Amino acid sequence: MKFIPGFLFKISFLLFITFPSLLFADTIVSFADLHFHSDMEKEEFSKINEGSEPDYFALFLSADKKVTKDDCNRYKERINSILIPFQKKSFGKLKEKKKITKVYRQVQEQMMDKYIEKALFNDMFVKGEYQCVTSSMLFTHVFNELDIPYEIEFEPGHVYLIAFPNSSKVIVQTTNPNQGVFVYDNGFKNNFIEYMRRNKLISKDEYENKSVDELFTEYYLKTEVADLKQLASIQYSNLAIQKLQESKISESFYNMLKAYYLKPDNKNQFMMALTLGMQMDKMGALDEDYVNYFVMLYKLTKNNINKDLIVSIFNMITDKQLNTKGDIDLYNNSYKLITKYN
Repeated sequence: MKFIPGFLFKISFLLFITFPSLLFADTIVSFADLHFHSDMEKEEFSKINEGSEPDYFALFLSADKKVTKDDCNRYKERINSILIPFQKKSFGKLKEKKKITKVYRQVQEQMMDKYIEKALFNDMFVKGEYQCVTSSMLFTHVFNELDIPYEIEFEPGHVYLIAFPNSSKVIVQTTNPNQGVFVYDNGFKNNFIEYMRRNKLISKDEYENKSVDELFTEYYLKTEVADLKQLASIQYSNLAIQKLQESKISESFYNMLKAYYLKPDNKNQFMMALTLGMQMDKMGALDEDYVNYFVMLYKLTKNNINKDLIVSIFNMITDKQLNTKGDIDLYNNSYKLITKYN
């Protein structure tokens, strides 16, 4: 998937200019902040919120609002039928590499027909379309069903699995990683490094003595070992980027909220702040959610926020909600919400 993100910063970089230090807390996005497009999606996120294990197969599918619980069950049955040959005793006696080779070939032949950059997990079951994230999702489910240990490896723009990570270390590649890379321009690199430095996530010594490319490679372009929840996050962050490219700001922001909720790391923080600023610019103070997002912004920046700016925005809210619209109830609710955190 190629993605040249310089245009993002031409749309709106007000948030980063105005607030020189964005300090995120892991609780910045709560369950109540999320917007769900299906009952199945809400059910799986509710389990996470309650501290229980979600059905990750259902969570992966629920990124597509068209998918139902019945679809989920049918897809599971389809995979189970594919795995029947691998539940025999003879399969268990095979060497580790041989096991993975057999499983990989069978699953790929039955499930994966065409590589599509923007494919969702559901597209694999409907049209045979896949990409590295969704095919990795498929194989995590397959390996779990067959009790095969694995690790999920994240690289920028690419995901793959390592089966039997403590012994044979069999790499399970579902696409050529060179076909799924992001292309980062200098604007994106510089803005990310400036963001990291303002939040003291890069030391002064590093900032002054290493190049932007060196720092970007160290802090952004690195391989991570992830879990299933973080794998789900990648699908939502990819969706957020796609929707942003389509100028669908609200959809991008809502997907980014879910991505950050599942994986509150520096990369998702960066995109969360950007899409939050765009969403606020798009809405205006008369929108009932505007103050909720203003409070979210305040919680992000309360340790370093410019107090004069807080007063300025509050005056604008007062003018729009009270003086212009004359909505006393809306203004009272806004006032209570803002003063609760001040």
